[in-house]
Amino acid sequence: MKLDTFLKENRIKLNPEIKKFSDDGLEIMKRAKDPLHNLSHIERLFSELNLFLKKSNKKHDINFNILVPAICWHDTWRSKRASKNSIKIIYDFVMDGVGSERLTKKALKKVKIDKKTGKNIRYCIAKHSSVQLRKPRTEESRLLIDIDTVDMWSPERLEIAKEFIKENRGLKRVARITRRLALRKEDKEKYYFPWFKKRHKTVFPKFIKKMEELIWVSKPKKKRFQKLKSLLPFVKMSS
Repeated sequence: MKLDTFLKENRIKLNPEIKKFSDDGLEIMKRAKDPLHNLSHIERLFSELNLFLKKSNKKHDINFNILVPAICWHDTWRSKRASKNSIKIIYDFVMDGVGSERLTKKALKKVKIDKKTGKNIRYCIAKHSSVQLRKPRTEESRLLIDIDTVDMWSPERLEIAKEFIKENRGLKRVARITRRLALRKEDKEKYYFPWFKKRHKTVFPKFIKKMEELIWVSKPKKKRFQKLKSLLPFVKMSS
């Protein structure tokens, strides 16, 4: 879902400076090198947020002048990196929130957004990273974490990035580990909002099915093993 569509459907009017700043973040995401962290990822997050607002029974006190730009900017640092080495991929994972928060801080100096709002936007972005010492304390930061976590298990995201993953040896290795860990904690994924916990149960099985459809999950090793096995009779004959 595009940002303008999301705002129109939910009758949300942003501060003009906030809207412009959000659009600036989307422009960065359009030029993403990493297909796992690109504009389509951001648009899926707006789709998830839209579903939440329409189907969640509870009313939530959300400041969209904080949440919307935080969504648009939360992966700007990661979007510029397309690491192919396992160690670099893990580094990107750990530094995810910090890197984007620094980029956002730099960009905020060039716009007329009050310091308190800017600080809260940066807080959401810094807190969205999986590596945290303290729990997020604001409604907006918790929401960003939940919609981002749901999309992490999105089969659509996997489909878009499958060619990139196939060609990326380091990412394939990380993906196999992720799959094993995911299956172990299928019902243990933490969400701050109960609605997203239910949403996870819908999305997760489709994600695993999609992952198992892709060649890179386990077939390459099996293929090599079968080739060696087929040579065994000839080895025995020659001996």
